[in-house]
Amino acid sequence: MRKYLFLILNLLFSSVFAMPENSPFPGGLVLLDIGSSEWAKFANKEVMVLKKISSNLAILGIGLQQGPGEYQIETQEGSLSFSIKPKAYPIQHLTIKNKNHVNPPKRDLDRIFREKREMNEVFKSFRSEKNIDINFSLPSEGIISSEFGLRRYLNGQARSPHSGIDIAASLGTSVHAPSAGIVAKIGDFFFNGKTVLLDHGQGLITMYCHLSKINVNEYEKIEKGVKIGEIGMTGRVTGAHLHWGVSLNNVRVNPREFLN
Repeated sequence: MRKYLFLILNLLFSSVFAMPENSPFPGGLVLLDIGSSEWAKFANKEVMVLKKISSNLAILGIGLQQGPGEYQIETQEGSLSFSIKPKAYPIQHLTIKNKNHVNPPKRDLDRIFREKREMNEVFKSFRSEKNIDINFSLPSEGIISSEFGLRRYLNGQARSPHSGIDIAASLGTSVHAPSAGIVAKIGDFFFNGKTVLLDHGQGLITMYCHLSKINVNEYEKIEKGVKIGEIGMTGRVTGAHLHWGVSLNNVRVNPREFLN
């Protein structure tokens, strides 16, 4: 009986305290045991800290533009060093029929810059939250049509790397929250179309773009699994799909790092 109880408790604790894998390269995560320290900072920005069974764990997102090398994270108990390794991502060529979505005319630039500022305000936020479920579920059924990090060429012109993953599915396919959070922003943007941004706490933000319908309201608190919208083809798209992005400490990371 005692043996079975131990196995049950072991499974329970491994589920509750499950963490992503350490992936110290651009687009990945660095996990550092920081002992009893309750906060950590990297480049003067706050870093997510989650409680483990006997210590605390700092989880740092590594941006695609971060170069390889040796770095340090600051904690209450001093500095900790870590290494970032290089990683190469493949190239993807896409053809966009609406040429204004490749090279926007001047009349649209004010709108584009305004929308970028609005979204950046969300990405920079750091809301205090201790209980964060970082074991995400895939937000929608479909086929992964484009992976994170792809170096993109639109109509032959180089653009920024792909900052999320694309899930291709039929129009109207439901999109669900992969974890609990607060609806930090909704909008209908030039590039992203109908969009929802969820704030899960401690700088962890998820983004859902090109929706045909939005089912939540701004500042609404939602639980994991709640329907937040439906797949569409609004904004700059080549077909119906969901662009799912994940931002941590204001850098875009691979959403796969958070999937079970």
